[in-house]
Amino acid sequence: MKKHGQQYALNEELIQKATDALFQKFSSSQKPFDMKTSHNLDLGITFKTIPKCRKQIRVRLPHPIYSQQTHTVCILTCFPKDKVKQLIADNNITCVKKVMTIKSLIKKYRQFEARRALVTRYDVFLTDSKACPHVTRILGKVFIQKHKNPIAIHLRPMSLRLEIDKAFSTILFHISSGSTSSIAVGSFDTLTSTQLAANVIQCLKSLMVKIPPGWSNLRNAYVKSFKSLALPIFSGLPNPPPLRISSDRDSTMTINPLPKSVADPESDEYESSEDVITSLETKYSVLDRAGAYEKACSDKSRKRASEEIGGNKKKKRFAIQHNLVTRKKTLSSHTLRRK
Repeated sequence: MKKHGQQYALNEELIQKATDALFQKFSSSQKPFDMKTSHNLDLGITFKTIPKCRKQIRVRLPHPIYSQQTHTVCILTCFPKDKVKQLIADNNITCVKKVMTIKSLIKKYRQFEARRALVTRYDVFLTDSKACPHVTRILGKVFIQKHKNPIAIHLRPMSLRLEIDKAFSTILFHISSGSTSSIAVGSFDTLTSTQLAANVIQCLKSLMVKIPPGWSNLRNAYVKSFKSLALPIFSGLPNPPPLRISSDRDSTMTINPLPKSVADPESDEYESSEDVITSLETKYSVLDRAGAYEKACSDKSRKRASEEIGGNKKKKRFAIQHNLVTRKKTLSSHTLRRK
């Protein structure tokens, strides 16, 4: 896969310290967490410009964020329900609690309230690869906000358990319409702080490879938990401003940075700043005169075109008047003949 942008070195020690602090805060909390409280560690990313790529990006993590013993699964499929249930029973998979067809999903969960209740009923939603585009469109933004978009798998008899294990280690990063997006990379209940840090590092590296232009478009990244402060783990450098010099006509122009031979005083081809600025002013004054001449030529051609259009309009108006006159003459001649 083609890598985008420049490769930046992540401070893995800083990421480990941030996850340790959030893990310690979660463990030392005296109030018990209810069902509405999120136990996840979220990774937030802010881009300099909104990436122009597909909205969902699949990322494989080194440590699974779900477990077959503690999490429930709902499978959405376009195949017959009985065949899928028999396939699950043959592979002795106990984490799948619900199998639903696309027709029943459209019929029972058409309303927004019904889909909001469905998203809280199961921990993981899986779908076969054929029905994945339709399911994502039907479920809508409720599943995107809860980071529970269905993950596509292949419903094959020989590899169903392996496909579910891969899905438990896979997340779908959704690029929002703004500059900031976030995704859950692990749970404090099932992973240690070291495993959470490894997931954060792998997720960030994979996203920068798959989202163009890569690291150069990343403004900052942070980690946070439920009702905690956002701890920064990466801060990108701003884009350098272009070098600008003023010409004789008090207009600013953007030029490329100076080459190393000109900027290095120890080189044999070194020139002073005054000589460089004088040569650049001479160069761009010539360009100004060329631009003014080009503008005058374009204005002249525009004027000529408008005159041609005006002449064509006059000719058209004259032709219409001539046709009206000839038509009146023919009508008058017909009336005289009738009399």
